[in-house]
Parts: sequence; structure tokens; C-alpha cells
Amino acid sequence: MGSLGRNTFVGPGYWTADMTLSKTFKITERVSIKFDAAAFNVFNRANFILATAGGGANNTYFHTNPVSGAFDTTSNFGQAAGTLNARNMQLGLKVSF
Repeated sequence: MGSLGRNTFVGPGYWTADMTLSKTFKITERVSIKFDAAAFNVFNRANFILATAGGGANNTYFHTNPVSGAFDTTSNFGQAAGTLNARNMQLGLKVSF
């Protein structure tokens, strides 16, 4: 396992902000239209996938060396395994009668 203490390898925290804007338009007395615009991770902050006890990122990759045929390991300790979702936006239109 190693001698690194608990919670000594930390990265930036997870942070996201979601926003929804909606407007209802009255067409007639019985008919209305609702328009929605939603955005997830509005500020498009990068949230990295870090190595965790739950296995969020693999720190060691076991493979066979194609040249020698020997069993090798490649370590990417201290590197993020990628990022989570970027900004997503969606539009919606609902007709009620």
C-alpha cells in the first residue's frame, strides 16, 4: 500500500451550479405555453476525476509489454483520470390546454 497518510493526496473540490429560467405565455384563456431554458454546470468549471478509495481513478495499469512480452505496470499516480461533465444546456416547450 505505501506509507502515505490518509487524505494527504487531495485535489480541487467538486463544484457545479445549475440554473433554470422559465416563462409562461398565455395564448387564450384555456391555452398557455411554457418555455424553459436549463443549464447545468453553468460556469463550466472543470471537475477532475481523482483517485479515491471508491475507485474513481485507477492509479496502476497492468499490461503485457508488446516488445518483451513481460508483465509491466504503468503508474499514473498524482494525475487526474479525466474530467466530469462540461456545461450542458437544454430547452423545453410545453403546451397546456
